[in-house]
Amino acid sequence: MNYSEWLIEEFPELADSSSVKRFNYVKKAKAETRLLRFLASIPAFLCFILFGYCIGYILGRYTDVDLWVVVTISVVLSVFISSKSLNKIERSIVQKKLTELVGKNA
Repeated sequence: MNYSEWLIEEFPELADSSSVKRFNYVKKAKAETRLLRFLASIPAFLCFILFGYCIGYILGRYTDVDLWVVVTISVVLSVFISSKSLNKIERSIVQKKLTELVGKNA
């Protein structure tokens, strides 16, 4: 779900407003949370490295799989999990800011 649809779902009174107004809310919320979203990506990157290392260590230590397979599996799993969690964190940050912006202008 994109942010415009989320705004209409959370604030039904915005359904009658123009899409430009909703787009401006989203644009402003993203601009105002840019630093916070960047700071949230730093721990996510560190978790990505730690998680990838743990998966690689466990697979390398307790299985008889070639090294390149272990590295590939650990990178793919850690990228998938960390990207999903980072997207969820960023989405909640922007949605909170949108709630704040719409609340001020209501």
